[in-house]
Amino acid sequence: MSLKRLSYFVALADTLHFGGAAEAMGVSQPALSGEIKKLEEELGIMLFTRKPRPALTREGKALVNRARTLMAAVERFEVEAQQLSQGVQGSVTIGCVPSFFLRGLLDVVAAFEETWPGIAIHLVELNTTTQMEQLSVGAIDIACSHAPGQGSELRRVRVANEELRLCAAPDKLVRSLADARDLPFVTVRRDVSPDYWEKAVTVCGIADFVPQVRYETMTWAAVVSLVRSGLGYSLLPAIIADQNPDLVAAAHVSDDVRSRSWIVMRESDSTSAVGQVFDSLHDAFGGQ
Repeated sequence: MSLKRLSYFVALADTLHFGGAAEAMGVSQPALSGEIKKLEEELGIMLFTRKPRPALTREGKALVNRARTLMAAVERFEVEAQQLSQGVQGSVTIGCVPSFFLRGLLDVVAAFEETWPGIAIHLVELNTTTQMEQLSVGAIDIACSHAPGQGSELRRVRVANEELRLCAAPDKLVRSLADARDLPFVTVRRDVSPDYWEKAVTVCGIADFVPQVRYETMTWAAVVSLVRSGLGYSLLPAIIADQNPDLVAAAHVSDDVRSRSWIVMRESDSTSAVGQVFDSLHDAFGGQ
């Protein structure tokens, strides 16, 4: 399969405009359209509908993130080759969710680079789902996320096991989940962190209600902003809640359902620079 055609697929999926995608890729519109058609013929499926304007089909939606992950792996290959030509001894790419910045990830990286200046470390902020996909194809080397991943080929360490805390704006009379059951629920999107989503629904289920999801975001920062504005309540992992003590309405909501964070790598990389970085993260964050 042509990587060029995959790149055209991603470009068109991002713009949903043949002219815009062609301009972004530096080719003519007929050339891009022809390559997309050839890709669809190779796959035996339609990736886009054409009228009234381009849109991803169900099959296209199912495959586009896979294509993005493969393109990220190709880009990584090119960057590492360039670094090797410049004398860099090794390269390690770490994917992370934002909460790992609060855990001191940047300090760990800075200390490692000072000790091992020949190893280049790249940080990429990615949601949990995307990290697991990119780890599987080598687009990243270490995942710092809310999921342990699946498969015996992975080495994993749980580095956080935190309570969830009920949070609402200071002027809201919310002291328990019972007070919140009729209020809008603010959350990160399910596709961004399916593990958190399931835990939040479970906690509300224990309190005998289904959360009224009104606002879904990509980041915890956006969740906090919406809650602070009084637009709803949320269940925040302790490390996020601790940064916003004015919003904490209850210390915890369940002893049985907790937010967990993991560092994960491919076991086959244990003896490489990846293993060294992973061990540094393990030493810094501990295991829980």
